[in-house]
Amino acid sequence: MASHRSHFSVSALLGIGYAAAGVVVLNTHPEYALLAAVIVLVSGLLPNIDNGPATAPAQEFIGFIAALAPLVAIEQFPEARHGGVARIALVVICSYLLAKIIFSRVLTKWTANRGMLHSIPAAVICSEIVYLLFWDLLPRDRLFVSAAALVGYGAHLFLDASSNFELLGTPNKKPAVMKIAAPNWFATTMMYSTMIVLGWFVASDLYPGLKVSLGVHY
Repeated sequence: MASHRSHFSVSALLGIGYAAAGVVVLNTHPEYALLAAVIVLVSGLLPNIDNGPATAPAQEFIGFIAALAPLVAIEQFPEARHGGVARIALVVICSYLLAKIIFSRVLTKWTANRGMLHSIPAAVICSEIVYLLFWDLLPRDRLFVSAAALVGYGAHLFLDASSNFELLGTPNKKPAVMKIAAPNWFATTMMYSTMIVLGWFVASDLYPGLKVSLGVHY
């Protein structure tokens, strides 16, 4: 398996290249190009959080989520801004601690080394989440940043898969990384169900007429 440093280096270079291509070729706004570069880097490190909550990738991810949680909470509940510094501080601290505790427990209980986070469906789910997260961007820019997540995640899987073989092509006895199914049917069902549900929301956002044609209202 490739080292954390290797994943970081490859993801950083890939993010810079992706952002540059967006600005030069697609005429993407530099701010969104920079956002995409960061997403490539983060998603390129994301699969390694299944190594355990005490490892560096997991700690970085937990810290990132914990730092982002207060911003999301304040955005979703704008009335928190009208309570002065005391209320904002309370929301920030509680959101940070709650996110850190929840994600630490999730990583401990529901992840395994080179488990389903090292899979193609997980890469697709990551891209779908990024698309839905940045709901206030134009569809073109949302697709650009969501594709960045797929690029970074896919690069991680490819790098790990390439390290599973010796120079002479003899496979090492390591868990597969380009998986399309989990060892048990329940985990596989949950993974694909999540991918399909998120995919529906992405598709219905890109094609609003889809909900009307299928008679779906929510």
